Formats: sequence, structure tokens, C-alpha cells
Amino acid sequence: MGMFQTLFRTKLQDLISYGKKIGIPVKVLQSTYLKNYSVEFTFGDDDPSVDTAKNVVTLPAQIIAKLASAKLDGIVKEARAVGLLYHEAVHAFVGNKLNSGDIAFAVLHKQAKAYYSTGKFIDGKTIPEEGLDSAVTEAMAQYVHRRIFSWWFAHELLTQFAYEMMGVPNPNHSATLKLTGRDLSDFNLVKTILSQKNFGNSYHSTVKGEQKNMQIATPMHQGLRDYCDREILEGKINDVAARFVTDSPIGGN
Repeated sequence: MGMFQTLFRTKLQDLISYGKKIGIPVKVLQSTYLKNYSVEFTFGDDDPSVDTAKNVVTLPAQIIAKLASAKLDGIVKEARAVGLLYHEAVHAFVGNKLNSGDIAFAVLHKQAKAYYSTGKFIDGKTIPEEGLDSAVTEAMAQYVHRRIFSWWFAHELLTQFAYEMMGVPNPNHSATLKLTGRDLSDFNLVKTILSQKNFGNSYHSTVKGEQKNMQIATPMHQGLRDYCDREILEGKINDVAARFVTDSPIGGN
């Protein structure tokens, strides 16, 4: 195991331990990064990826530094990295389920593909048959990613908001930290994300014959959403948990 892999594993285990304390789902992280898949790193602009045939997840090396400071301390800095970690883990999770012959998941996957076969992209075009596998997997990965990211981001702002309401400085930050108008605007964005119904993207051909990755407009297949809530998010960031944020008075309505 290389230096980066060892460091990543250590920081991931710290995040998993911390995640258990604050009540976020961690089983998908454990099964993906500590059991079923090996991890490689990219040092350029390459996108993260998952090779389900070789059981390899490729992540940006910068994620290690972000994980080193992954705490709900009122300083918004690692929410995107944590969300990305879950996003790629879901891709690996789906691949593992399909490759292992999980019958119940295979049935759900087939039903979801049939559902998306009449689905639409945001430009109104129908999702092609060759894009249905991607549509299903990306819907799951994006849904989990945005739930985790939004929960983490919102709780960072809520932590800082609590310090401000008490009139005491945030001990986790050396400088005076105050929520700005942009922070409150971002909080409203998080509320919007947690209320979102459509997730995922897939490829379709443009008029020039190019393959373009585009967001899906069709609401997420309900069975997939229920499965993600139950099996991946472990019932911990469901609609009840989301309402804790969406009903918050911070940021306005």
C-alpha cells in the first residue's frame, strides 16, 4: 500500500469514527473503501471515477487534506469533499450489488431502468436506451451526494449561527468569524437541494453527433429513493432530517 493510500485510509477511518458520533451513515464508506475496492489517486484535472470491473475507485489527491479537517466546527470547508466521497462510494456500491447477483437489487434496477426509459432530459429529449444504466446509477449517486453535502454544509452554518446567537467567538477559528449574506444565500440553496425531486444525469447525442452529459428532469424513481434512504443513508438523512434544515429560519424562505 502506497503512502497516499495509507494516509487516505487513516483519515477515512477518522471520518467514519466521527460520523458514527454525529449520526451520519458510514456503512457505504466502510464497505467501499475499506473492504470491496482499492483506491487510487489523480493529481491533475481528471474526474473521479469508479471501475466496477477492477474494483478500483480513483479520487483526487486533494481529498485527503479535506478529510483531515472533517469536523462540524462552523467552518465551511470540507462539505464538497465529503459529498464526493459518498458519490463515488454509491457508484461502487451499485457495481458491487449488480456483480454479486443481488436479486432484490437487480429487480429494483430493472424497474428503475424501465421507468427512466420514458424519462426526459432538461432539454426535453428522451433518455436513450444506452443511457439508462447511467441514469439509474447517477440518480442514486447524486441523491446521496446532495443529501450528505447539504446536511454537512447546513450543520456547519448552524454551528456558527449558534456561536453568534450566544455572542461568543467560535473557538475553532483563530479570526473573528461572522456569517455573511453569501452564507445565508448558500443556506437557502441547500434548502432548495434538500427539497429537490429530480436527480441524475446521462449522455445523449447532440445535433452534431457529440455525446453530451445532461441533467435529467424526470423526478427520481421512488423505489430507488426509498432504497437509498434505507440501505445507503441508513434512515439517517431522510425527509424528516431534511426538514430540520428546510424549516430553519436561517436564510429566510
